[in-house]
Amino acid sequence: MRPAQSYTIWFSQRTGSTLLNYALFSTGVAGDPGEWLHYSQRDPETISKEVMEQIWKEGTTPNGVFGLKTSFDSRWIDSF
Repeated sequence: MRPAQSYTIWFSQRTGSTLLNYALFSTGVAGDPGEWLHYSQRDPETISKEVMEQIWKEGTTPNGVFGLKTSFDSRWIDSF
C-alpha cells in the first residue's frame, strides 16, 4: 500500500545522514528513512510492484509516513 506522505533525504558521504535517519526513526512517526534502494535495485525500470510494496512497508511508520535516504548519484530521482 502506498504511504500517505513521504520524504527523501539526499545525502553525500560523511555528512551525518545516518544519525539523522536514526533520530527520525526513533520518533515513531517520521518513517524509517533507510537506503531502501541502495543495493537491491539499481535500475528503476526493473523494480517490481511487489518489491516496491515491501520497501513501502519497511520504511513507513503506522501513521503512513515513508522515509527514503538516497545519495545524489542515485538513478532514482525520477521514480518517486
